[in-house]
Amino acid sequence: MFTIQKKVGDTSRAVNQTMDLAKIQLALFSIGILSKTAFKKEMIDLLLPSNSNKSKEILTSEFETFSAKQKHLPKTIKRIPRIKLSLTIAAIRKFQKDVVGSSSPDGRIDPGLGTLEKLVAKVKALPKPKPRPIETSQVPNSFEIRSIENRIEIGNEVQQVGGNIVINLSSGGKSASKSISIEKSRLFISNFYNWSGIIKLMDFVYKKNKEVYVRPSNLKGIEEDNLLIIPDDGIRYVIQQQLFYRRKIMPLRSSNLKTFLNAIDGKPGHSFLKNIIKKSKIVFTNEINNKSLRDSDNNKIEIPSLNDGEAVLYDFFRKVVIARNGLWSSNQGVTNIIGLRRNLDRMIATEYNDSLVSCWKDEFGKPRVEIKIATTEPGNKNRYRTVAPQTLSVLFGFHHGRQPSGRTRNLLVRSAKKGNYKWEIDKGFNFHQGGNTFIFPRKQWLSKYGIDDGIKGGNTNAKFNLQQTFELNLILTEIYYWFSQFGIDGEIAPYNNLKNLAESRPMKVEKNENGIVTISQVGSRSKRRVNIFDAKNWMVSRWYDKRFKPKSRELIAKILSDASGMDEKQMTEMENLERSQIIAKIKDEWIVKVIEHQFNFYPKLSDIDGKAGPDYYRTLVGIRPSKEKAKEVYPKVKELIKKLEGLPLKKKGSLQKELQTGLKIKTNFHRENVRNNTKFDEMKKVNLIANVLVKGYSAGCQVIYDTETFYDFWLKLLKRADQTGQRKWYYTLIDATNWKKTDVI
Repeated sequence: MFTIQKKVGDTSRAVNQTMDLAKIQLALFSIGILSKTAFKKEMIDLLLPSNSNKSKEILTSEFETFSAKQKHLPKTIKRIPRIKLSLTIAAIRKFQKDVVGSSSPDGRIDPGLGTLEKLVAKVKALPKPKPRPIETSQVPNSFEIRSIENRIEIGNEVQQVGGNIVINLSSGGKSASKSISIEKSRLFISNFYNWSGIIKLMDFVYKKNKEVYVRPSNLKGIEEDNLLIIPDDGIRYVIQQQLFYRRKIMPLRSSNLKTFLNAIDGKPGHSFLKNIIKKSKIVFTNEINNKSLRDSDNNKIEIPSLNDGEAVLYDFFRKVVIARNGLWSSNQGVTNIIGLRRNLDRMIATEYNDSLVSCWKDEFGKPRVEIKIATTEPGNKNRYRTVAPQTLSVLFGFHHGRQPSGRTRNLLVRSAKKGNYKWEIDKGFNFHQGGNTFIFPRKQWLSKYGIDDGIKGGNTNAKFNLQQTFELNLILTEIYYWFSQFGIDGEIAPYNNLKNLAESRPMKVEKNENGIVTISQVGSRSKRRVNIFDAKNWMVSRWYDKRFKPKSRELIAKILSDASGMDEKQMTEMENLERSQIIAKIKDEWIVKVIEHQFNFYPKLSDIDGKAGPDYYRTLVGIRPSKEKAKEVYPKVKELIKKLEGLPLKKKGSLQKELQTGLKIKTNFHRENVRNNTKFDEMKKVNLIANVLVKGYSAGCQVIYDTETFYDFWLKLLKRADQTGQRKWYYTLIDATNWKKTDVI
């Protein structure tokens, strides 16, 4: 039937040479996986010479066999960049998932392997083509499309003809027609509205045509979603509404046919909203007044608590997003993002009292929900704008050119000081961390390496295609995630801390006699001697002041119980003893255990002193990272930094060095900050961030508290997207101010 020589589709290993690519595209189109619009765009328009009109006609004909069509495919071996094949790659993934049964479709077809064999089998099973109609001369050639059933009939004024909507008007014996590109109209709609506005626009025009707009639930988070969200019929109905309005305000005459047609463009802009929908763009795209808690069947949506389980929470968020005119994908692995805002009517400073929620279905189809403490308001509303409730696309970009983050554009915002709502096209806002942050080498530091305004906004540029921009964000996000855990004190770069811990040689206690512990390290001739009494005296002096203070008591109790196994009663008995009595109670072997525990967290022999102070306490509660963790992470980070060489960055060596030495973070401080500000809410039975104000740099962004927590959130989104091919996320921001305190946050 057909074979291919090289790999076709996604990933860097795909060659995508023309002669192979065209066969795969024709096969996918023939079995109905690749749409006609996509086939025309990425095969016919992209691969065929401009003068091959006959071949173009045959390839889309319903009256030719697959074998006959193959003869008209290109025979060249020119390589096609993946960035130009997003629709084809999406179709390959769909075929792998729906037909091959793959749980992790990679979007690539290899010569001689299973996906190709299944595709060939499907083509062989195709039915015979339709017989050619006997009479074709009754319809003008300019209006012909795939089958005779879809041709324009006399009296039909608005019809779809291929990739266009054709308007055909007649009056007083004269006629005129106009063709409007569906893709150009769709592009206008996607750029002019947010997703909330698009959903309402589609609902409006479908209802005017006495039909029901069905919101797609199989979204993949790719550009091809636009074909589902803004269907061809929806654009036809927009044009019909424009035609109806023109008829209403102007009688159709033979003298004004062109005037009529000139006013109809398939672009429902400000005049469409004003004259036909009768609402302004600000009002139409704003969900601030939408408090609906009714599902599509008008049943009440019950607000759950955090204890109700992920399946209940997933179903709730799906229903409430749809009620807010948002988008939701039920596809396995595709993540939906929701923001729940508890609006604080404070102008100077707000708190981390909101939530950012991720919802998806895992590899077993089980609903999953993850909630992070966040703010969706700026730190100072007197100075900064606020994002309005709505549904937007979140792209993978960079916050201020310094760090990977989520980026948006096309959004409705409220200006500072409770000002007016306005529309922002390119400014957008970011998803990033708050409360704690990296110490960056300089402002906009990544721009030096080729991350320009386009990539910062989640788009591409002349050197980076979509997959490369995604890979860059994914690699840097994972690097930042690991670095956020190994900064220690902010004085030494995380990479160096990580390296020192991972490469540290083993240590051991050689002997313990006469109150002196002698320790050594593999590869070193020097020995270190720790005086046990000095260690005891220092430790008690550090925590003891007449008696143990409540805070000190908690810390030293943890230290002593870990080293000795002391219980609560024994600790209480020690509280009333004098300092010298406490020192006497501490056994020598306890100090030895402290020393052996330090072996697991400090890289050098000189770091070991047997003194259990605040930093030692951090090792016990998971604040200071261990050597064991470093040995696991260090190879991953080295590999990630090496991967940057495969991307079209500038000064790659310089970037790698900056990551290793220039980027710093105070991990101990940050983790203690989170620990100290996390309070257990008795009513909600959950930990919350308390008594922390949002700083001004938020400036309208959507901010998760803590650097490590944010990168945990963002990395999980990116890794799921890497598996599914998702390249944008639909984010619905909901005003939950009036929900009761016991409700989900």
